[in-house]
Amino acid sequence: MKYQVPVASIVCMGTAFAAGIIIPVAMFLYFRKKKNASMRPFFVGWIAFVIAVTILEKLFHTLVLGSPIGSYITGNLFLYALYGGVIAGLFEELTRYFCFSKLLKDCDEEADALMYGAGHGGSEMFNLLSVTMANNLAYALTVNSSGADAILSGLSGSALANVESFCS
Repeated sequence: MKYQVPVASIVCMGTAFAAGIIIPVAMFLYFRKKKNASMRPFFVGWIAFVIAVTILEKLFHTLVLGSPIGSYITGNLFLYALYGGVIAGLFEELTRYFCFSKLLKDCDEEADALMYGAGHGGSEMFNLLSVTMANNLAYALTVNSSGADAILSGLSGSALANVESFCS
Protein backbone atom coordinates (compact mmCIF):
# COMPACT_ATOMS: atom_id res chain seq x y z
CA MET A 1 0.00 0.00 0.00
CA LYS A 2 1.41 3.43 -1.00
CA TYR A 3 1.08 6.21 1.56
CA GLN A 4 1.90 9.89 1.02
CA VAL A 5 1.83 12.75 3.51
CA PRO A 6 0.19 15.77 1.85
CA VAL A 7 2.45 18.74 1.15
CA ALA A 8 0.05 21.01 3.05
CA SER A 9 0.57 18.88 6.17
CA ILE A 10 4.34 19.10 5.78
CA VAL A 11 4.13 22.89 5.36
CA CYS A 12 2.01 23.16 8.52
CA MET A 13 4.46 20.98 10.46
CA GLY A 14 7.34 23.14 9.26
CA THR A 15 5.49 26.31 10.18
CA ALA A 16 4.74 25.00 13.68
CA PHE A 17 8.36 23.88 14.07
CA ALA A 18 9.62 27.35 13.10
CA ALA A 19 7.07 29.10 15.34
CA GLY A 20 8.30 27.12 18.34
CA ILE A 21 11.74 28.62 17.79
CA ILE A 22 10.97 32.07 16.39
CA ILE A 23 8.34 33.14 18.94
CA PRO A 24 10.50 32.54 22.07
CA VAL A 25 13.49 34.25 20.42
CA ALA A 26 11.33 37.19 19.33
CA MET A 27 9.85 37.55 22.80
CA PHE A 28 13.33 37.43 24.34
CA LEU A 29 14.59 40.13 21.99
CA TYR A 30 11.49 42.30 22.44
CA PHE A 31 11.56 42.24 26.25
CA ARG A 32 15.34 42.70 26.28
CA LYS A 33 15.45 45.63 23.83
CA LYS A 34 12.12 47.40 24.33
CA LYS A 35 11.40 46.73 28.01
CA ASN A 36 15.01 46.60 29.27
CA ALA A 37 14.43 43.26 30.97
CA SER A 38 17.26 41.25 32.42
CA MET A 39 18.26 38.05 30.60
CA ARG A 40 18.42 35.97 33.79
CA PRO A 41 14.63 35.59 34.27
CA PHE A 42 14.32 34.19 30.73
CA PHE A 43 16.85 31.43 31.39
CA VAL A 44 15.51 30.75 34.89
CA GLY A 45 12.03 30.33 33.36
CA TRP A 46 13.41 28.11 30.57
CA ILE A 47 15.28 25.81 32.96
CA ALA A 48 12.44 25.85 35.49
CA PHE A 49 10.05 24.44 32.89
CA VAL A 50 12.47 21.69 31.93
CA ILE A 51 13.14 20.65 35.53
CA ALA A 52 9.64 21.03 36.96
CA VAL A 53 7.48 19.82 34.11
CA THR A 54 9.52 17.48 31.98
CA ILE A 55 11.41 15.84 34.83
CA LEU A 56 9.70 16.22 38.23
CA GLU A 57 6.07 16.22 37.07
CA LYS A 58 6.71 13.23 34.81
CA LEU A 59 8.34 11.40 37.71
CA PHE A 60 5.35 12.23 39.92
CA HIS A 61 2.93 10.89 37.28
CA THR A 62 4.97 7.71 37.00
CA LEU A 63 4.83 7.16 40.76
CA VAL A 64 1.14 7.99 41.20
CA LEU A 65 -0.27 6.44 38.05
CA GLY A 66 1.92 3.36 38.48
CA SER A 67 0.54 2.77 41.96
CA PRO A 68 -2.69 0.91 42.78
CA ILE A 69 -4.62 4.19 42.93
CA GLY A 70 -3.38 5.02 39.42
CA SER A 71 -5.65 2.50 37.74
CA TYR A 72 -8.60 3.94 39.67
CA ILE A 73 -7.71 7.47 38.53
CA THR A 74 -7.17 6.51 34.88
CA GLY A 75 -10.33 4.42 34.88
CA ASN A 76 -12.51 7.44 35.70
CA LEU A 77 -12.39 10.18 33.05
CA PHE A 78 -13.51 12.90 35.48
CA LEU A 79 -10.89 11.95 38.09
CA TYR A 80 -8.19 11.65 35.44
CA ALA A 81 -8.96 15.13 34.09
CA LEU A 82 -9.13 16.57 37.61
CA TYR A 83 -5.86 14.88 38.56
CA GLY A 84 -4.11 16.15 35.42
CA GLY A 85 -5.29 19.72 35.90
CA VAL A 86 -4.53 19.88 39.61
CA ILE A 87 -1.07 18.35 39.31
CA ALA A 88 -0.13 20.53 36.33
CA GLY A 89 -1.29 23.61 38.24
CA LEU A 90 0.58 22.61 41.38
CA PHE A 91 3.85 21.98 39.60
CA GLU A 92 3.60 25.13 37.49
CA GLU A 93 2.61 27.44 40.33
CA LEU A 94 4.97 25.99 42.93
CA THR A 95 7.82 26.28 40.44
CA ARG A 96 6.89 29.88 39.70
CA TYR A 97 6.66 30.65 43.42
CA PHE A 98 10.06 29.06 44.10
CA CYS A 99 11.71 30.89 41.19
CA PHE A 100 10.37 34.30 42.15
CA SER A 101 10.86 33.92 45.90
CA LYS A 102 14.33 32.33 45.83
CA LEU A 103 16.04 32.71 42.47
CA LEU A 104 14.60 36.01 41.24
CA LYS A 105 13.84 37.88 44.46
CA ASP A 106 16.00 40.80 43.32
CA CYS A 107 14.02 41.12 40.07
CA ASP A 108 11.09 43.39 40.86
CA GLU A 109 10.42 44.93 37.47
CA GLU A 110 7.32 44.01 35.51
CA ALA A 111 9.50 43.39 32.46
CA ASP A 112 11.47 40.74 34.37
CA ALA A 113 8.27 38.86 35.16
CA LEU A 114 7.35 39.01 31.48
CA MET A 115 10.84 37.79 30.59
CA TYR A 116 10.42 34.84 32.99
CA GLY A 117 7.11 34.01 31.28
CA ALA A 118 8.75 34.24 27.88
CA GLY A 119 11.42 31.80 29.04
CA HIS A 120 9.01 29.39 30.70
CA GLY A 121 6.49 29.50 27.84
CA GLY A 122 9.27 29.55 25.26
CA SER A 123 10.74 26.40 26.73
CA GLU A 124 7.33 24.78 26.58
CA MET A 125 6.87 25.85 22.95
CA PHE A 126 10.29 24.62 21.94
CA ASN A 127 10.23 21.33 23.88
CA LEU A 128 6.65 20.35 23.11
CA LEU A 129 5.99 21.98 19.74
CA SER A 130 9.28 22.21 17.86
CA VAL A 131 10.69 18.88 19.00
CA THR A 132 7.40 17.12 18.22
CA MET A 133 7.14 18.77 14.81
CA ALA A 134 10.76 17.87 14.00
CA ASN A 135 9.89 14.24 14.74
CA ASN A 136 6.71 14.44 12.67
CA LEU A 137 8.58 16.07 9.79
CA ALA A 138 11.20 13.33 9.85
CA TYR A 139 8.49 10.67 9.63
CA ALA A 140 6.58 12.55 6.92
CA LEU A 141 9.66 13.05 4.78
CA THR A 142 10.67 9.42 5.27
CA VAL A 143 7.23 8.26 4.18
CA ASN A 144 7.28 10.51 1.12
CA SER A 145 10.83 9.62 0.06
CA SER A 146 11.27 5.97 1.07
CA GLY A 147 7.65 5.00 1.37
CA ALA A 148 5.84 3.94 4.49
CA ASP A 149 7.44 0.51 4.21
CA ALA A 150 10.63 1.96 5.71
CA ILE A 151 8.68 2.74 8.89
CA LEU A 152 6.12 -0.07 8.81
CA SER A 153 8.71 -2.81 8.32
CA GLY A 154 9.23 -2.97 12.08
CA LEU A 155 5.54 -3.64 12.73
CA SER A 156 3.69 -6.92 12.53
CA GLY A 157 0.43 -8.50 13.55
CA SER A 158 -2.16 -6.33 15.25
CA ALA A 159 0.10 -3.25 15.34
CA LEU A 160 0.45 -3.32 11.55
CA ALA A 161 -3.29 -3.98 11.13
CA ASN A 162 -4.11 -0.99 13.36
CA VAL A 163 -1.90 1.34 11.34
CA GLU A 164 -3.26 0.09 8.02
CA SER A 165 -6.88 0.42 9.17
CA PHE A 166 -6.19 3.96 10.39
CA CYS A 167 -4.54 4.99 7.11
CA SER A 168 -7.16 3.53 4.78
